[in-house]
Amino acid sequence: MERELLFWSLILVTFYLVFDRADLGMKLMAKSVMPLSMGLWWYATAYAVFLALLLFLAKGLKALGREYHLALAIIVLAIWGLHSFIPGLQSLPDNFLGFIYVFILISAYKWYMKSFTTK
Repeated sequence: MERELLFWSLILVTFYLVFDRADLGMKLMAKSVMPLSMGLWWYATAYAVFLALLLFLAKGLKALGREYHLALAIIVLAIWGLHSFIPGLQSLPDNFLGFIYVFILISAYKWYMKSFTTK
């Protein structure tokens, strides 16, 4: 993923060099050389952090067991679910916590619940 991000960030910074030098600064050029570690694109950086924590998160959720994992899923669903109905607030954080939130919910469903069907 780092190589793909590096390729596209260098293409984009080259585009800025050729067509729009006014928006190009040293900060953007530095971020373009190390896009994942410098957080040039929030989604890729958040996903990389989530992947680094995934093993520990999965083991921790398995250690919680069925009852506490489902309770945690209900709590985070209630907190962020109700939070999304408040105008002007984001429903999911746009960092690695959003991935953790979704993983808690999906893993609770996949590990402990029967699959939903159309019947």
